Order: sequence, then C-alpha cells, then structure tokens
Amino acid sequence: MKYSRSLLVTAEKDLKSVLVLYNAGFYSNAIFQMQQAVEKIVKSFGLEKGIINEEELKRHISHLPHKVITKMLEGQIKECDSYKKLITSFMIPEHEKIEKQKKKEAIIALNDVINYVRRENVNNIYFSNDDYENLISQASDLEKEGIYNDSEISASIIDRYQKINDHFRTIFFNDSTILELLDPLADMQNSNIEQKVLAYKENIERHRKFDYITFVWSNLSIMTAPHEQMSRYPSEKEPQKLDDLYNLELPIVKYTPQIVELLEKSIDIYKDIYKLSI
Repeated sequence: MKYSRSLLVTAEKDLKSVLVLYNAGFYSNAIFQMQQAVEKIVKSFGLEKGIINEEELKRHISHLPHKVITKMLEGQIKECDSYKKLITSFMIPEHEKIEKQKKKEAIIALNDVINYVRRENVNNIYFSNDDYENLISQASDLEKEGIYNDSEISASIIDRYQKINDHFRTIFFNDSTILELLDPLADMQNSNIEQKVLAYKENIERHRKFDYITFVWSNLSIMTAPHEQMSRYPSEKEPQKLDDLYNLELPIVKYTPQIVELLEKSIDIYKDIYKLSI
C-alpha cells in the first residue's frame, strides 16, 4: 500500500478512537488522537496529489499540516501566471486572462488568511465557541449541492465560445484560411450543448467538494495544531493537570463530536473526488 493511503487508513482508525476516548471522559487523549487524524489526513492528501514528498514531511511539514494547504495554494498561484511565460500568450482571449487574474487574487487572499491566522494563533488552544460554530456552519453551507439554471449555463457557454471566436478573428483577420475554419469550429463547439452543460455542472460540483475539504482541513489544521503537545504534556506556563484543562468547558472538547463528523465527511468526499479505493 502506498504511504499516502496507509496514512489515510491510520487517520480513520485515529478518528474511531476519538469518540471512544471522548465518551469515556479521556478528553486530552481524545483531542490528541483528533489532532493526529487531521495531521495524517492532510499529509496523505499532500502525498497523494504530489504537493509534497516524504522527505518534506519530516523536513518542512512536521506537525504543521496547514503547510500542505499553503504549499498547494502557492502552486496554484504560480499556475495562474504560467500562461504569461508562453510565446503564444497573445492567443489567450482577454476574458480568460481576467478570469485567471481573479482566480489568482482569490487564492492569494485565502493563502494570506491561513498564514495570518496561523501566526496569530500559534499557541492558541482556546479558539472560542463562536469559532467552532462558524466552522460547522460554513462547512454545512459548502456541503450543499448547487442549484443550477441550465438555460443560463447554456447561454454562458455559447457566449464564451463566441468571445473566443471573436478573439481569433481579431488576431487572424488577414488569414482567410483560418477565418474559413472559425465558423465550422464555432458550430462544432455549440453542438451537444446539453453534454457541455452537464460537464460544466459536474465540474462545479467537483470544485465545491474540493472547497469543502480544503476549508475543513485548513481550519482544523490550525485549530488542532497546538494540541499536538498540549494534550500530552502539561504546559510550563499553565502547569495544571491535563484533566483540569481538557474538560467540557474547553471549546475543542465541547465540539469534538461535530468535528469528528466533519472529518469523516471530508474523508468520504476526498475519496469520492479522487476515486480512492482503500
């Protein structure tokens, strides 16, 4: 079995132990196992998708799984700019360049937020009840399937093809051979529009699912990271017993069942997106 798959299998076992420990009142142990599950899930994803390699797990990632997400986002930012290096970049229609730029800006903003929250909360084990409520609520919103208007999607697809056609007409206005090919090409693009609408919706749903796992994993990577040490060893600054610290008043303990549910859903969605059979 690939190491990435082995990590995921182990993470699922960790998750099963979380509720056993939680229901038995061993809260610090439950939180430690939950942190370990998050770490292994995200590392598994990073290895499976080639975002990181096994050497980077030890040298760069360690017990900070959010770095897998930020490394992925940094790669996406570079990908958004890759077309600029092409000699034929002038061939890309303006509307697609604008779309790439908007996507890049959105990814940069998300990456900045993750890095900022991580810096500000590096030792924060006291994320509030509101923080967890917001996580659960926003994850629930991302879980909902989209409502689509096929007519609007169809019109948008046809409009996109028309813009591409117009773009190439502008570039090759002196080339009669290419101009003669453009109309049949446009007709071909506008054929089987129902299949294109279906493919569009499937792609949007895939992105929605990916947004779900990215949202859940990036947030829980940060929210659970301080507990990798704190749930096992008393702090020098707060030397009280772990049982005194990890009780039902601590938000991460209070919301453990809901967090486990989010993680289980994220694993199912991850397996579905990438057709993983383990």
